[in-house]
Amino acid sequence: MKKEDEDKRITSVEELDNAISGARDKPPNWLGNDERASWVVLPEWRLTFQSEKSHIAKQFLFYTLRTIGIAVGASLIIAFFIWRTTSQPYFAPATLISIGNISCATAAAVISIILFFVVFFFQRAGELEDQARNSIRHEIASLDLVTDQISKWGGVQENVTDSSVKAKAEHFIDTSNKFYKGIRELIGLFSRARRGTFYDSVKLDLLDKHIFAKGGDWYKAYRDLFDTRESRDSAMEVWRNVLTVSNNIIKLNNDIQLAQDQYHKALQVSLALPSFLIIVVLALAAIFVANVLPAGFSITLSSIILISLLTIQILLLVRWAYLLVYREAVVRRANREADRKYSEKVTRVSEREMVQDMLSFYERAGASAEEKKQENSKPNGTKSGNS
Repeated sequence: MKKEDEDKRITSVEELDNAISGARDKPPNWLGNDERASWVVLPEWRLTFQSEKSHIAKQFLFYTLRTIGIAVGASLIIAFFIWRTTSQPYFAPATLISIGNISCATAAAVISIILFFVVFFFQRAGELEDQARNSIRHEIASLDLVTDQISKWGGVQENVTDSSVKAKAEHFIDTSNKFYKGIRELIGLFSRARRGTFYDSVKLDLLDKHIFAKGGDWYKAYRDLFDTRESRDSAMEVWRNVLTVSNNIIKLNNDIQLAQDQYHKALQVSLALPSFLIIVVLALAAIFVANVLPAGFSITLSSIILISLLTIQILLLVRWAYLLVYREAVVRRANREADRKYSEKVTRVSEREMVQDMLSFYERAGASAEEKKQENSKPNGTKSGNS
């Protein structure tokens, strides 16, 4: 893709509609203007969008069919076994009506609870990401001011005539350019970042170390060229501000990644919604069947299917909640023990030495306090050296 194609922007709704009408695949109607523009001008965005959409749809379908298939299959086997082994059906129409009412009410209640958690995770993730992105915009504005200062200082060679000073000026310009490029790389990453975008923390840490190193070279070259104290303090302040902003951006990037984890949790919880909705539909259908058909195989089968579906779904939800807490607890405990044992191996100060130092400190502090007390208790005019 050419650079002019990459920089292409759609400036009106009419232009966007015209571009979409000429595209082979039409975007979903629920996309916003920015996303619809990305659909048209960014093929890789469109391919990723379609791939993720298909993946999530398959997740919902697989989870639903797996749950329904297991429950219906088991129910058919159980119902057929009951029907073959006894002449009297265990389930009358009134029983099916009761089971249908219980299943419908239970499934509806669970759907409400699931929706609450989905909305909670979704809203929390949105607030966390919005706060992080707003803070990043402020940090980028600070970096823009710094790059303006570095660019301004970069023209120092125009006023230099002395050969020795000119060499220092050229070195300073070279370090300024490298420092400038590192900062602009960080600015560019997050200026392009849209909703849902976060970067690998390891790569960002490498970029932060690069900025730190190039900033140190720049500061040293600046100090060699400008030997006044005010200039050195100004350059040091610039370097420190850049490092502070870079560290803040890395932390905010981690917050965005945490927000994506919250979105993932919302998706995982919502996977149970279709199956519970099917339980509600089947429960209503079973109640209708119980009022129309006499007691028989259909009543027995419908009753067992509803019982099996509801039981399996509740068990799956309990399993999901248990695994969520269980995995976190196990990981946290393993982290604590591993960090504690590793710290004991690599520590440079033993616990015995720390206790001795603490006792020595308190002993010196007590002696100093006693001497001060004796000094204050002496009559006025008496010096500490007099007997």
